[in-house]
Amino acid sequence: MKNFYKENNIFFLALIITLIYLTQLLFFGIGIDFDSNYYISASESFTKDLTFKNPDGSDFVLWPPFFPFVLSILPFSIRVNIIIINTLSLFIINFLTLKYARQILNILFFRVSVLGMLFSVPLFLDYKFLWSEMLFTALLLIYLDNFFKLLKSEVTNTSLIISTFIGILLPLQRIATFYLWIGLWLSSIFLFPKLRMKLFFHFILTSSVGITWNIYTLILLGARDHFNSGNIEIIINNINEYSFVLIRWFFPISIITSTPTFIIPIICLIFIILTISIGRSKEWICIKIMIFTYFFLMIVTPFYKVFGGGLQEAERFSSITYPFILIFILYVFQKIYLKYRVVLFIVLFIVFYQLIRWSKSYYEFHNIHSMKLSYIEKLF
Repeated sequence: MKNFYKENNIFFLALIITLIYLTQLLFFGIGIDFDSNYYISASESFTKDLTFKNPDGSDFVLWPPFFPFVLSILPFSIRVNIIIINTLSLFIINFLTLKYARQILNILFFRVSVLGMLFSVPLFLDYKFLWSEMLFTALLLIYLDNFFKLLKSEVTNTSLIISTFIGILLPLQRIATFYLWIGLWLSSIFLFPKLRMKLFFHFILTSSVGITWNIYTLILLGARDHFNSGNIEIIINNINEYSFVLIRWFFPISIITSTPTFIIPIICLIFIILTISIGRSKEWICIKIMIFTYFFLMIVTPFYKVFGGGLQEAERFSSITYPFILIFILYVFQKIYLKYRVVLFIVLFIVFYQLIRWSKSYYEFHNIHSMKLSYIEKLF
């Protein structure tokens, strides 16, 4: 009964956070940018003649097809469809993140994690725009929740089917899935040697469709042949931009931009060292390796910074890791708090800073180019 109460509690907390976010879309509409127009075009063309097309009529092959497919199969307008998709995804993200936070955080820091999810600018950004990150993050968390049940030998038909099905969908949602999987799968193979054969079978089955799609679009069609190759200058720039974005989530680094850029990755390196002690379970070790591998590959990949996205692109690409990094940071502060109570003032400062930044974003987001809902659409 106690566990049931906890899950009920988390359910309502996740629901409240989601409803607060929902007001932004209902009153001010969905944010539209360059990528959004391509998703809309592909969704509309699939509804019309079952083909994915870009606004100029060319084939939609630069991005995976699952997101515009989901946009097209719901029976409402694209405006309503994206609200349904993003709102449901956000609820799943909130619920599963708080569920994980409850496993390793005490009640004080669990409450801080609730505020961290409520005042999350990266999640709010993903929720506001017609982007694929919100759905991807929800699918990733569902996949991990069921994948770890398999690792704990809690193999049920439900967890096996869900992990396999979601695993097949993930690379059809974002190519960067493979950056996450490299760290997750390699670590799980080494940490769970008795399950290696089953894991190999699972990996081959879940990645086969995504690999096939990438071979077809990237190699046979040359969808990214026009992308610039990475070099050491771009890699250094990526290190600074990703580090800046990650620190900005929790500290007002924007007001000290005169700080030499090499200081920023050093701060992140210190944080990485501190997080080594997070969680003693093998599952949390897998998650840490997955996140670090993802950032490493995103930094060195030649597919980054092609269109000059700068910090906004780094913010979007990093946002899918926010739930995990939030828990990592709070766990570190929780360990320090047991010896040095004064650290609570730093935590309260972070919460206050996130509140200010989130409130500013909430106000400013209503000025961006948006698809507004008509009165009828508001009522469905």
